[in-house]
Amino acid sequence: MEKAFQDYPRKKTRWELISALTCFAQAIFLTGYFFSSARDHHQTPALPGQLTSWTDCGLSPREARARNCHFDSMLYAWIPGECFHPEPLDEYRPFKDRTWYTDVNLTQPMSDVEIEELSAGNIPIAYTHTYHHEHCLYAMRKLAMATDKRWLLIDGKSADVHHATHCGKQIAQFVKGTIDQTFSPGSDHHAMARLQFPGCVAMPWRL
Repeated sequence: MEKAFQDYPRKKTRWELISALTCFAQAIFLTGYFFSSARDHHQTPALPGQLTSWTDCGLSPREARARNCHFDSMLYAWIPGECFHPEPLDEYRPFKDRTWYTDVNLTQPMSDVEIEELSAGNIPIAYTHTYHHEHCLYAMRKLAMATDKRWLLIDGKSADVHHATHCGKQIAQFVKGTIDQTFSPGSDHHAMARLQFPGCVAMPWRL
């Protein structure tokens, strides 16, 4: 199936990756809206065999571990075991592929010991040059995977429509700024929207 939106720059630039990620985020955002809306209808009866409760991970890494919660490095959060899924987390290595810092000005790189603590979910806050947009796209991707695989539960951050809205706006601003800096008014770069006629997909709460 052809992609609904695809960029065709005549010269290869970093815009190819940014544009592809943006179109992906926009599509997932719409899915997130419907998923979160359905989640908010608490009166909807549970399906046979559907989980309706989950573990409270507490307020500290120690409490989370004691309750068998799992650390998700891309959400930077402890997730209840009932809604933790190793995919697509197993594709990411955010604490090995970039430098992390202890200060907001990015002047104090973390030591190897601190990185180990960061990777274990023990440090309350850390800073790096780039993480937020990838975190956003990861959450949106996870939401799409949840609907595709019919997961009974998903973490509250990925299913949060307010978080998806925030992410969508942040990514849009980032892309616009990148376009303004990369391409001049006379640039030969262009984007194409191809008209399509997709069918429907039954959502889990309708089955």
